Amino acid sequence: MTATREEVLGRGWSFPFRFSSVGRVRKVVGVEPADSVDKIKMALRQILGTRRGSRVIDRTFGSDLREIVFEPIDDLTARNLRVAVAGAIRQWERRVVVTRIFVSLEQAKAGILTCQVDFRVTATQQEGNLVYPFYITPDMRVRGQINVGA
Repeated sequence: MTATREEVLGRGWSFPFRFSSVGRVRKVVGVEPADSVDKIKMALRQILGTRRGSRVIDRTFGSDLREIVFEPIDDLTARNLRVAVAGAIRQWERRVVVTRIFVSLEQAKAGILTCQVDFRVTATQQEGNLVYPFYITPDMRVRGQINVGA
């Protein structure tokens, strides 16, 4: 007996939570579901956006991206970002194989690195990608807040 696509890729609530609606009046009918590659992208955002050590139940969950955020924006930081992203995904998202990670330095003067993760779902061989922004703004520095991901 082979597993169905839904059993392999998962189906459940979207993350972050979104609400479904119907009709012109937009009557809320419940939490919007997510499945397939969308569910995997949500899981990847959650992994990359969670600072390792911040979850009480499992302190090892997440990534080390926040350790890189104050480094100078150069080729070495781009390489470290690729390594951190690949390691976190390899450890926490076993449904995919990362085929390529590209870090763009085009917006470096604005303090923004853009990380594109190309992946293949192992069960279905379906290709997907996730663009993950990596930046801080000057007012975030003042407040001690870091924006890793969107």
